Amino acid sequence: MRQLKLNKVVAFLGVFLLLLLTYFRQNFFLEINAILASEAFDRSNSYWLSDFFNNIPFANLLKLKWGLTMVFSIVMTAVTILSLHFWFKSIHFFKVVGLFYLVLFVVICLLALIGFLTNSFNDIYFALRKLLGLVQSPLPFFTFFTLFYRVLKKDDSFQPYKF
Repeated sequence: MRQLKLNKVVAFLGVFLLLLLTYFRQNFFLEINAILASEAFDRSNSYWLSDFFNNIPFANLLKLKWGLTMVFSIVMTAVTILSLHFWFKSIHFFKVVGLFYLVLFVVICLLALIGFLTNSFNDIYFALRKLLGLVQSPLPFFTFFTLFYRVLKKDDSFQPYKF
């Protein structure tokens, strides 16, 4: 029973971390994108790193943006997968979520590679941005949580560690 409560606490901490990461990600990218677009003002809620970002050369800021994109994508994916695993303790559910993110990352990489090789990256940037926005949001967590919860409620005989 104590282990069950600990798992739920860890899962709740994961959700809190996802929401916190979403907040910081949104603010950082609004600041960076405003600077890259040479806008006088950005629409972020807070300006913690605005001075820092303003002092970075354009080329380095662009690299930082893509680096942050990768970091947020990996961290938020890991937090989502681990939080769901701690809550449901299901190898099957773990594999489903892992496969979802693997397919999503492969599609993103293929689209980016095709755009880069055909010199049409700017044309597919919108699609990449939407897909990466999905990866970097808590939406997959809440969607999978609802789905898995309903599966377990509907089928009491479901055994997460057996296939």
